[in-house]
Amino acid sequence: DVENQMVTFPLAYYSYQEIELPPISVFDRNSLMTWVIRNNEPFATEDWQTAERPVPGLLSEDPNPRSILCFPMQVKDAVVGVISIQHPEPHQFDESDYYLLAAIAGHLAVIIDNANLYTTTNELAEHSARQFRMAEALQKAAAIVSTSLELDIVLDHILSALSQVVAFDCGIVALIKNNEPSFFVYRGEGDDQLITAHIRQTWEQRTLLQSILKTREAIVIDDVSEDPRWLSLAGKENVRSWIGTPLVASDQVLGLLLLESHKQNAYREQEAWLITTLASHAAIAVHNADLHRKTQQQLAELTTLYEASATMSANLDQETVLKTIIKEMVSALDVDSCTIFVWD
Repeated sequence: DVENQMVTFPLAYYSYQEIELPPISVFDRNSLMTWVIRNNEPFATEDWQTAERPVPGLLSEDPNPRSILCFPMQVKDAVVGVISIQHPEPHQFDESDYYLLAAIAGHLAVIIDNANLYTTTNELAEHSARQFRMAEALQKAAAIVSTSLELDIVLDHILSALSQVVAFDCGIVALIKNNEPSFFVYRGEGDDQLITAHIRQTWEQRTLLQSILKTREAIVIDDVSEDPRWLSLAGKENVRSWIGTPLVASDQVLGLLLLESHKQNAYREQEAWLITTLASHAAIAVHNADLHRKTQQQLAELTTLYEASATMSANLDQETVLKTIIKEMVSALDVDSCTIFVWD
């Protein structure tokens, strides 16, 4: 194991029985096998007890091996492993055994190297396939987010899109107005009362959510039970992992995207990247929906002024004019009542 600098033993036999040997460090100074690997040299002796030993001991089930042949398995300049045979009696291996084991070591080295290349190729192919699937899912999710200009629909689409690229047990999108949570939608575990209490109390704690607003960066908690910033609430006992990221557009924090999972370490680097990337698309969609709402409101107000002006110009009856103005104002401003006082 080159990455971890460890020697593992996938296959070992003693007295014709397969045995298990624990991994050892390649820097172990007591093992003959690690000496062969480090020095890339074979070792052979007719009698270990009388031989000039390169290391103090052996890695063997036999406490007193005598005859030993040990060869590095080498491909080009790289050692991929070691093969060793041992016998409890001296003078058991001759020159033909030496060259036979050397040939076997060479063949095994090529086989192991090919297997490693095959594994590496498969891992790269699988990684590329995962990256492609993620990019495709992210593209579809971003498209879903932008399919409406109605704010409540946009917020619901954000969570719908997220569910296609990352797993969560509860997802919340909360909008910020006047530095306070003003509106939210959620998907998954919980109800309106629980989510409202959770957002309000977490906000009042002024740790997690406020930190996100201040830094404008995502916060990931791998295990909420070990993080003092997490506020434990009734109904949230099963939460293990949490991530929160800001929705930023036009240099303004418009809201927060919060995800919870019942699994520890649910939001690793890859998931965090997906969530923050989609949050960027979501923020633009929220910004566009808000601009659309304001534009529609301004249009309605202008229409009201125009129609009120037209009514006043066409009718000289005061009561009729006032009633028309009130009707148009209630409709345009979406209020329950409107009162006009006339000073005589």
